[in-house]
Amino acid sequence: MGNEINSMGNEINSMGNEINSMGNEINSMGNEINSMGNEINSMGNEINSMGNEINSMGNEINSMGNEINSMGNEINSMGNEINGTGNEINGTGNEINGTGNEINIFHLLLDTLYSLVLKKMGLVSLFVFMLFVSCEPTNLPDSIAREKGLIVLCEGLWGKNNSVISYVNEVTKNVTLDVFEQKNGQSLGDTGNDILKYGGKWYVVVNGSAKVEVIEAGSFKRIKQIPFLTNGKNKNPRNLAAEKGKVFVSNWDGTVSVIDTVLLTVEKSISLTVSYPEKMLVMNGKLFVAAAGNYANNYEGGGVAVINLETMTQTNVISAGKNLGDIAMGINQRLLVVRRGLYDADYSFVEPRVVVINAENETVVETYSFDALEIETHGSILFAVTREKVAEVFKYHVLKFDMEGGKIINAKLVDSELHGISTLYRMTVSNANLYVTDAKDYQVQGDVFVFKQDGTKQYSFKAGINPSLVFETVLD
Repeated sequence: MGNEINSMGNEINSMGNEINSMGNEINSMGNEINSMGNEINSMGNEINSMGNEINSMGNEINSMGNEINSMGNEINSMGNEINGTGNEINGTGNEINGTGNEINIFHLLLDTLYSLVLKKMGLVSLFVFMLFVSCEPTNLPDSIAREKGLIVLCEGLWGKNNSVISYVNEVTKNVTLDVFEQKNGQSLGDTGNDILKYGGKWYVVVNGSAKVEVIEAGSFKRIKQIPFLTNGKNKNPRNLAAEKGKVFVSNWDGTVSVIDTVLLTVEKSISLTVSYPEKMLVMNGKLFVAAAGNYANNYEGGGVAVINLETMTQTNVISAGKNLGDIAMGINQRLLVVRRGLYDADYSFVEPRVVVINAENETVVETYSFDALEIETHGSILFAVTREKVAEVFKYHVLKFDMEGGKIINAKLVDSELHGISTLYRMTVSNANLYVTDAKDYQVQGDVFVFKQDGTKQYSFKAGINPSLVFETVLD
């Protein structure tokens, strides 16, 4: 019995040892769990620390945002002050420029700003001095800022390389016979045929020199020359039109060139089926090109070519007669084309007329019954250079015609004899004025006459040889 009891005691001791061993393992596991808890607590502390840092950064960002908002409010306040100053300047400009309808608001603002700068620089005395100098041709100092005036494209003589751009100050009436040469140190070239202002630049066709000059509008300094040659041969550029960032140039080689006004390069040449294209007009997404036809073949190939400005291709030719020249915008979706006089195949004379075309369906709808060599329109009024034969001599006048009423308002709005105009050469119409040029004998300096649209003469001035087109401008 004693041995059995001892054996049972040993088993119990063994079980106790196992339980102790299990307890030790449990204690070890507890220690590991405690260690993990400590690590988790440490991580929590780190996360809390990071959160505090993030909160701190957020507060700093919010503080920066508040500062930026404060700066924005200050800038807005400054903007309001600047706008207020601008309104004061505009008000001053409106008081100074009583005739502000003749020039756009942009130029009025610039005029006023430059005027204020001149006063601060103490240059007012120079301006006052200019008011009292003579009306003789003079140099154009670079120091005179933003002055209103007129520019005149003068063709010069063919082959003589003496085409010029004349300029007259509208206030002082001082004339600069060649502002282009003064600004660039070079002549314009041989036979300036057309001029167009578009996108802050003047484009000038110089026919005999086979080029288009691109000139900065304010300073009249050259930006670029664009050559008009095909295999070294003159394309004979003639006239200009512009639309949607493109400038179009008609050429006597039977094409219309398309100039990219950003790159100032010819990006495309549109082939025409008419001959000797001249003046152009944009209407209804189309470019209408009046073509004279081949003068050596009884003006065959004359007509009005129609170019689709989306596809840049010719789509039609309107039969409006031969020897077509000038073109202008009419009323009620009409365009007007001058059919210049010519002798027909049987040597009978075909009188010059104005042909009226429906721009939508591209058909001739009417012909005005008076002579016309050149036309310009302003609203519903048509101005035309006309002629009458007196004792076998042609006398030239400017006629005023009401397109709405279909009647002549004044057949001699400008009478050449009355005003001493020996050779009425060209005519240009602005918002308020009518400009007529006198080429005299085509060999000497011509005159420019400035009239109101009611025919009242205002003044005249000298220009270069064969003055043609006149435009109002603001010159630096």
